[in-house]
Amino acid sequence: MLKNMNNQSLEKFSSASQLLKESLKIYKSRLGTLLAIVIIPVIFSLLVVFSEGFVPPYIYLLLLLIAYFFLVLIIPSIIYAIKENLGLKESYKKALKIFLSYIWVWILGGVITFGGYVFLIIPGIIFAIWFILAAYVLIFEEKRGMNALFRSK
Repeated sequence: MLKNMNNQSLEKFSSASQLLKESLKIYKSRLGTLLAIVIIPVIFSLLVVFSEGFVPPYIYLLLLLIAYFFLVLIIPSIIYAIKENLGLKESYKKALKIFLSYIWVWILGGVITFGGYVFLIIPGIIFAIWFILAAYVLIFEEKRGMNALFRSK
C-alpha cells in the first residue's frame, strides 16, 4: 500500500496468514448472502435442465436466458456484497446498475485474450493474467472499458 505517491514510502504489507484470516472472517460474516447470490442462478439452471422437453420452446428459451443473466451477475453481486456489506437484494441491484459496463469489460477482455491465444498460447496466458482483476477495478475504482483493463494490467 502506498502512503504517499510523491515520496514513495511504503507501509508494511500484511502477511499471507493475516490476509487469509481477514478473508475468512469476511467470508464467514457474509456466508448467507454469498450462498444466496450463487443459489439463484443454480436454481434457474436446474429449471432449465429439468424442463427440457416438458415446456414449450419459448418458455425453455426464457428460462435459459434468465439463468444466463443471473450467472453473469454472480461476480459483480458477490463483489458488491463483500465491498459494501450488502444483502442479496441490494447486491443484485448494484450489480444491475453496472451490468452493461461489466459485460463490455468482460467482452473486451475476452476478445483481447482470445487474440493472444490465436497468436500463440503464451500471449493469451499473459493477457488473461493481466485482465483477471478488471471486474474489481470496475467496481472498486469505477473505471470502465479499456481503462478497467489497463488498470487491471
